[in-house]
Amino acid sequence: MKESMTPKERWLAALQMQPVDRIPVWAKLGSSYPKYQKQPFKDMTLLELQKYVGSDRHEWIPPSGKLIFKNGAGLEKSKEKGDITIKYITRYGTCVNQRKIDPETESMHPADMCIKTLEDIKIMTEWYDSSEFVFDSEANEKAKKQYEACGQDAVVSEVVVETPFMYYLEYLAGIAEGHLLLADYPEEVEALFEAQDRWCEKRVQVETEHSPADILYIEENTSTTTLSPAQFQEYCMPYLEKYTKIMQQKGRPVAYHMCGHLKLLLEDLNRLPNQAQEAFTPPPFGAATLTEGRSVCPDKCFIGGCGAGQWVTDDANKIIAYIEKQLASLPHHRGIVLTSAGVMPTGCRPETIKEVFDWIKAYPNRN
Repeated sequence: MKESMTPKERWLAALQMQPVDRIPVWAKLGSSYPKYQKQPFKDMTLLELQKYVGSDRHEWIPPSGKLIFKNGAGLEKSKEKGDITIKYITRYGTCVNQRKIDPETESMHPADMCIKTLEDIKIMTEWYDSSEFVFDSEANEKAKKQYEACGQDAVVSEVVVETPFMYYLEYLAGIAEGHLLLADYPEEVEALFEAQDRWCEKRVQVETEHSPADILYIEENTSTTTLSPAQFQEYCMPYLEKYTKIMQQKGRPVAYHMCGHLKLLLEDLNRLPNQAQEAFTPPPFGAATLTEGRSVCPDKCFIGGCGAGQWVTDDANKIIAYIEKQLASLPHHRGIVLTSAGVMPTGCRPETIKEVFDWIKAYPNRN
């Protein structure tokens, strides 16, 4: 271990459960964060705020591919006054998905799902069968330039894919309707999953081969508030394992973004081959503490550990007390990156974040 590491070195060591010079810290700031702060922070860029609070930066780059179509299929996207319309076009019909951008948080939320009927399931199956994600040299050059600009000052990641069932629940059918359709038309919905899987696997192969990212993400958003442990085992784990192994065969570290209730899934997560769980969210918004997670998953890097429920207090002493209790109970501090788990609440001031981060950096790290 080097006496003093760069942010990238610190991140990658933590990801591999290796010793670090100190516990890494990441301020997970959303795009709307600056506008809710007082001066001089209100006019700062996210990069300037990251530097002020002393964050070990974590940056994102775009994919290195594009969609191509056959059989008359296509995809049309439009945006008007914060409303996003996505049309999935096939020779048998079109499914329409509506999403909204919340002007306050600048975050995207599904508003009207594109699968409501059996006919919609068949249309979306045709869409996945008639579209393919392929390498795009122009997109790859853009990703490389963004990667190179970060140097050693940040670890760089890319979201590669989401497994079929989770994407179906989150963006195509919705939670309630998605479960009902699966119960009523299991063969047709599972045929959709197979078509999605072929599409996803090709995207995983393209990004594994060409993305310059340090970490490749599967963005699951998993929570037992949306699916059962049995469904996770049946519909998510086989795909997670397959996609992860494709990436790892090329030496690519893999993180799963799962920001919900995971306590009932910890034993399953321990069996999966990924290196890291990101947005590991403790109570009150999540279900498992760092201590509980480490006891069941001894070899996983946890990126999170102090959720928005703690940071929203905007009280450095309370946040530090919570973190100190968690760190003291762990057998060691390898594989820990402390963040707000979810996006940092805008009500938590930069001065508070910096005070907490300064404390963590001085904490006696146990490797």
